Amino acid sequence: MSTEEKKDLKTIVEKTTRKVLKATPHYVLLEPDPSLDKYANKVLFPEKLAQANEALRIAGNPEF
Repeated sequence: MSTEEKKDLKTIVEKTTRKVLKATPHYVLLEPDPSLDKYANKVLFPEKLAQANEALRIAGNPEF
């Protein structure tokens, strides 16, 4: 990781209004944005969910 990239990480930590959970020389882990809660109980990809449920049904795994 270059010095410029490390400086970029420091500026991210300084500029954020969200709580920094963990900062390392390689990444910064922030608390999740509360505005994402609107997606909590929504199925974003219903076709993929249907395919996964079908695969589980065929394999004999319990349904969820």
